[in-house]
Amino acid sequence: PTEFQLNAGEILEVHFYLNQTLYIPLKVKVARIETPKGVRRVGAEFPNVKDAPVMAVQAFVQMIDTLADFVKFDRA
Repeated sequence: PTEFQLNAGEILEVHFYLNQTLYIPLKVKVARIETPKGVRRVGAEFPNVKDAPVMAVQAFVQMIDTLADFVKFDRA
């Protein structure tokens, strides 16, 4: 497979998808790149944690975390 070039410190625009069409546009900064056993793994961080899209993701994750304690599955 062809990989695109990445460098530590590079800012990328990514989409955090909530479903097939709804997403939150984010900017992430490449923090590290590792290639263990031929698999490229990229660690990233938010360059500005006060950006509205980042705060939206944090709120979404907090909501999911809160729901995890109470969610029930209807297996009927």
